[in-house]
Order: sequence, then structure tokens, then C-alpha cells
Amino acid sequence: MERKNLYNVHYPSNWFFAGLKAKYYSAALDRLQGARKIQTPVSSHFAPSSLWFWAKQLLNRKTLGIKLNNAIPKTIGYETALRWSGRLRTHLVPPLSANINVTMYCNSRCSYCLIGRKREANSEISQDHLERVFFELKELGVCSVSLGGGEPLTRRDLDEVVSLAREKGLAVTVLTGGMALTEDRAVRLIQAGTECIVLSLDSLDSDIYKRQRGVPFRSAYRALLALVASSKNFPGFWGAVTCVVTRQNWKHLPEFAKAISVLTDGRIAIHFQPYHSPASKKMAKWWGRDWASLPEVESIDMEFGFDESLKEPIEEVMERLIYLKEGGVLIDNSDTFLRAMPEFLTLGKLPSGWHCYGGYMNLSISNTMEVQSCWRLPPVGDISNRSLIDLYYSSEYKRRRDQMYKLECPGCLLLCSHEESRWHQQGVDTGA
Repeated sequence: MERKNLYNVHYPSNWFFAGLKAKYYSAALDRLQGARKIQTPVSSHFAPSSLWFWAKQLLNRKTLGIKLNNAIPKTIGYETALRWSGRLRTHLVPPLSANINVTMYCNSRCSYCLIGRKREANSEISQDHLERVFFELKELGVCSVSLGGGEPLTRRDLDEVVSLAREKGLAVTVLTGGMALTEDRAVRLIQAGTECIVLSLDSLDSDIYKRQRGVPFRSAYRALLALVASSKNFPGFWGAVTCVVTRQNWKHLPEFAKAISVLTDGRIAIHFQPYHSPASKKMAKWWGRDWASLPEVESIDMEFGFDESLKEPIEEVMERLIYLKEGGVLIDNSDTFLRAMPEFLTLGKLPSGWHCYGGYMNLSISNTMEVQSCWRLPPVGDISNRSLIDLYYSSEYKRRRDQMYKLECPGCLLLCSHEESRWHQQGVDTGA
């Protein structure tokens, strides 16, 4: 399925791309690959290592770095520049997307999520802070923002927040559990400038849905119908659903995909996201908090996690999803991602040769103005009294990007990190 973005470039549909990564995609990639065959002699007085040292010094100067990070992808293509960013351990590209937790209050009670259990009140980031954040994100080169939480629709002024982002030239995606999403609310969000609404929907079976999300299925179904109606009435808008794959629903994924395709007349994209334990020894080491010792965490893993014996059956389910995708069902995961899921779910392993480019491509900002290179990792810094640009070009942020690229972090198979990185996995062994 092809869509057209704000820059009039066609690209394969993927809601996390928000249509804007294609801004930098061009035939320059082919030209560069051809140019690699040409060997240019280098003077012995200027060793490549020395040249690269001075180039990195220039890139780390914030003002010039921003200009170069926006110019380089336009010259050689974003994919190529991103791949070299990882190899050279420096940022040759701007981040293209940012996730902002506009509130941490949530009206869902997802069984595998610790956020909803806190029921945080008065946890909204102010419009004044958001206006500044949107301005700095645009200066940094970010093209799109995802407004999440918590549940962003619990904010009464969410329409105004969307308008603030659009005024700064940012494309907007809203991530929701759907409890407060009606057709009227969707219309207001779209009229404010929202381009995409992503609904968390793990099953069409009311019992499984209630077991995983902790709230009645009827609200989610109403939200799904609101997305369908909006996609019909607003040609520039599109909706998507994200399904978290757990021990409770994995057997029914092909039927779920087919049913969504029929119910929505093929208008709604489907993403599958593997279950991640809310705590692990690696997570505890990074955060300095031993969540795994909590009795509730152990029970969550027992109910929703997987064991090694399920690896082959899950592989069969993933192949069925790929078959449905080839047949026209709008499953928006890459084949690589789907085939990586069984081993990750059952053994916690990622494919050999895998790298994470999430630290280069996106960032997260919390409701307390803390910045994360990945939302599962501790904050790199606080921008309450510091500019985002200054933090992004800091040595501590670079160190975090390097750790993520080399998978020295706890490791994940998240849509925001690895599905966005799918262009750049070189030599990945998926076992296919």
C-alpha cells in the first residue's frame, strides 16, 4: 500500500514512519553504491583517521552539526547516512520522530503494564513546555511526533496540543487505548491536524481483551469503528491498530488480522508488537530498581510470557501472517520483524547481526521533561533548564546511542526501534 506524505514522496505505509522518513529517500543511494567502486587516492599527509577526527569535531558543534545532519541525508539519502552513522558511531542524520508522554494518567488497566497501576493524576506536561519542546524538536530536524502517555485522550486540551505541534510544522500521531475515542473526538483531533491515530487492540475476543487490557471491549470496538469512519471521511487521515502478542492471544493472530481487514474494509493498518516483560535483571541493572522481585511481575510473566516449547508453533503463526500480508491483508510489519519474533518471545534473543538505530532515528520526552534515547531506558537528561539541542549533542547522549547500536542495553524488539531500523539490518540471520 502506498501513501503520499507532506513532501509529496511515495513510501510504503508504516505508521511509525509517519510518512516522513521518505523525505530523504532518493536515487542518491544507487549513485553512492555505484561510487563505491571508484577508488580515490588519499594523500599520505592526510590520513583518513585524522580527517575523520576533525570531521567529528565539526559534527559535534551544535549549530553546524544540525545543518550538516539535515544536509547529508538530502545528499546521499537518509538510509545511507543512517547506516554510516551506526558504523562510524556519530550522528550524520537528524532524528525524524519523537514520542512525547503528554500525560502519565491512564484510564486503562493493562495487565502487563505498570503505568496504569499507578493511576497518576496531575501528571500533564504544560502547553508552555510543549510549545518549547515542539520548537526545539523542529530545530533538531524532527519531522513527526507521537503523542502518548499514559492515555493522551484524558487531556481535555489535546486538540490544542495537536495544533501547537502542527504550527511548528510537525506531523502528529496520537497513540490511544481507545477508552475515550469516539467518532466526534476523532473528528476534532483530525481537524486540529492529527494525521494518524493508533489504537491499541490486542484481540476481538472480549474475554481475551478484558484479560489483557483490564477494561471492557465495547469501548475499544467503538474506537475501531471511529477510525474506520474517519478514514472514509478524511482522505488525508489514516488509522492503525497495534496488537501486543502474548501467551493469551498468539494462536488467534491470523484470524484477528483477517477480521480487522474485513471489519475495516482494508482501511486500517495492523502492527504486531511482541510482549516485553515489565521487568528483567538487565532492566533492573539499568534503572537501579529491582522490579523483578515484585510478586506481581512474576505473575505477569507467567500469564503473558512464553517458554521455549512454543517457538516452533509461533513460527508457524508468523508464516501465516506473512502469507496473509502477501495476499493483501494490511499487516504493516516487515517479514524480518515477524520472523524475529518467535525467538525473541521464547528465548529473548535477537537475530545475529542485528543493530538498533533507534538512538539515531527517534527520542522520547516524558511528562516531567526528561529525555530518553529509548523509552525503556533511563533518561539521559532533563531539559527543564537545559535546551534539548544541547542535550542531544552531548557526550552522554552519544554514549547512550552507541550502547543501543551495539545492543549493550537490555534489548528489545519494539516497533519504534527495530521496525524503523528494518532498512538497515545488514546480514541479519532470521533463520528464514
